[in-house]
Amino acid sequence: MTVGSWNPGANANSGIDIQFLDHCLAIAQSESINNIASALSPEQSQMQGIVQLSDEQWQQAVNHYNDEQLIALIRFFTLIETQLTHWDAGAQSPVIKINHVLKNRGVKLDKTLLQWIRKNSSNRFLPNGAIL
Repeated sequence: MTVGSWNPGANANSGIDIQFLDHCLAIAQSESINNIASALSPEQSQMQGIVQLSDEQWQQAVNHYNDEQLIALIRFFTLIETQLTHWDAGAQSPVIKINHVLKNRGVKLDKTLLQWIRKNSSNRFLPNGAIL
């Protein structure tokens, strides 16, 4: 048996692990969202390198999810920045990338969700990204 090592930059070229996103979605749709750290394996909690992936890679990874699932992922990635400090994503946040997917579908985040994001995050870029 061999033991491999995880390289956070390795996912940068290969895209986003859909199984990881499915797990994030399951957490987002459960009570575990209040304690994300305990719901992630040690390896998963170190996968913050995915925030550096391009909008195109995110679009490909999340395009098969419905709007409700994307909103759940927005909640997950909003909270993970607060609950796991090494996930601080700033202007590279998956929340912004997922919100772009929703906008391309013609879906706007409602006022209640926008207020929830502001209440639960100190990331000034959420949910729309940097102002040009």
